[in-house]
Amino acid sequence: MNSAGEKAPAGPGRRRQRPPAIVGLALVALLGAAYGIFLFTHVPVAVAINEAIAAKPNEFFRLKGLADGRLITINLRGSGSATISAPGASLTKPGSGTLALLAKQVDGFQPSVGGVELRVTNNDESSLATITVAVAGNGRDTPTVDVWRRILAEGNGLTLTPSGGSLRAAVTWTSAPSIAPEAGIMLKGNGVPLLPIPGATVEVPAGVPLFIGAPDANLRVDFGRFAKRQDLGGADVRGLEVRSGDGGAPTLLACGKKEGQLQPGLTGEIATKACDSVLHLRDFRLDDAAHFQLSGSGFLMKDGAVRYWQLMSNLAGNLVLQAAFTTILAFLTAWAAYAVGFRKPKEQ
Repeated sequence: MNSAGEKAPAGPGRRRQRPPAIVGLALVALLGAAYGIFLFTHVPVAVAINEAIAAKPNEFFRLKGLADGRLITINLRGSGSATISAPGASLTKPGSGTLALLAKQVDGFQPSVGGVELRVTNNDESSLATITVAVAGNGRDTPTVDVWRRILAEGNGLTLTPSGGSLRAAVTWTSAPSIAPEAGIMLKGNGVPLLPIPGATVEVPAGVPLFIGAPDANLRVDFGRFAKRQDLGGADVRGLEVRSGDGGAPTLLACGKKEGQLQPGLTGEIATKACDSVLHLRDFRLDDAAHFQLSGSGFLMKDGAVRYWQLMSNLAGNLVLQAAFTTILAFLTAWAAYAVGFRKPKEQ
């Protein structure tokens, strides 16, 4: 600086500095361009769905957006037994008066408190036990049910846990022509004796697990009602998740939406909170896993792969557009370097 307070002119070899705002703008432009390309190529799109689903023994599936009505039907055919239990549930059929009259016929029977346990036994091939599980909403929330497959020493079983509503399990048993004394529907009490009852309805409140188990060979399971002729049976949901029991990331997400609808977002992931179309579940069976068929339309993520809008992916894969974007990116990079001040000094 000279005596008059003026700045000395830049000497040879000095770099000309650019304002920091220009440097920041260049960096923001680079990051914005890269993030914009990511967003435009990761927009989930609702597609037609027809998928075979298998929930492994360490996984469960979550049924979301259920309507009131029958969810699962189970038939026990031939000789064998099934167990139905729910701690914290209540027996609504038979009523308390009928139950008291029936209990007088069995010495030593004492009704249990704090839950219900039933044993359903077929005596021969002419016997048929039917178990239906229905969903009942609470009037405020949309019912959701978590379904676990359970492996038993003698076969398979299911555990269903409701939230945002309750479950109602109804059991009926028929036999023709013979009826063995130990066959039918038996209510377990606090002691050893079992109480035979003509039928049973169990109310399972939210948060209480309902267990149903029986031998593989005699257990026929399906969603909703069994298929009959033109009626394919099954049940409807609005959302489906398949998750691992250790709290890991879901292996499958499905959200019912009209085919072709988009779900833009900041991460490219699927949200299952605004599912408003119906997905159909059918052909439920139990063996080494819980298998069923999922159909309908909606957003889908399976094994980490999301169905994205192909238009933007195709545009991103266009060679002409790639060349144009590369040119723009090179220009922005050169501009950023220039703004920082990496230029050759002018010769004086």
